[in-house]
Amino acid sequence: APVIAESEIVAIQVTGSIHAPYASANCASCHDRRNSNRLILDGTDLCTKCHTGILTGKKVVHLVAAIDCLFCHNAHRSPAPRLLSKSLIDVCLDCHAESKVMKDHGQIIDCSACHNPHESDSPSLLQFR
Repeated sequence: APVIAESEIVAIQVTGSIHAPYASANCASCHDRRNSNRLILDGTDLCTKCHTGILTGKKVVHLVAAIDCLFCHNAHRSPAPRLLSKSLIDVCLDCHAESKVMKDHGQIIDCSACHNPHESDSPSLLQFR
């Protein structure tokens, strides 16, 4: 099976992103055409089949990343970068209460500046200690 690097997700100018297999009509990368186009694997297992290096066995794994990438990402295309279902901050605030973020940080900021959204060896998914 082809391996698709994170950098190969094709950007559509500044307005969004499109998944490379979808853009090239390579549906069989994810779908089984012989079985009603069902996905060939479930949840995160499907995405990490090609997107290696996302979950690498670190101590702390973001629960949604361990279950299904589609909690935060769209499968085919998105108006946001990295196939996020909406802006990064809005994705985070879907689960993390704005009041808690404000209490901890004093403002709403780019969460990924300090936190890895997938996994980390540090508590709170910090990218560094």
